[in-house]
Amino acid sequence: MKFLSCGADKSIICRNVLQRDELSADEMLQTAKQEVCKGKVFDIAISEYGHHVISGNDKFLCVYNLSELDKILEKRPDSLKKSGT
Repeated sequence: MKFLSCGADKSIICRNVLQRDELSADEMLQTAKQEVCKGKVFDIAISEYGHHVISGNDKFLCVYNLSELDKILEKRPDSLKKSGT
């Protein structure tokens, strides 16, 4: 099982959740990967089939592979490209 969160430091953190009775809370949540984004993360979602994480940042839409949290797409909306903002 994985635990996904975003932090105030503009990062998305993926943790592996270990399910054993004898583990402490710190041992149960082990950080698998931390990805720092270009801007604040406003929204984060997991795809319907659970293979991808989609994040909405300041002016970008990013898609990550959930198993390794590797970025596979970063898209800036066309309206922002034209206006230059």
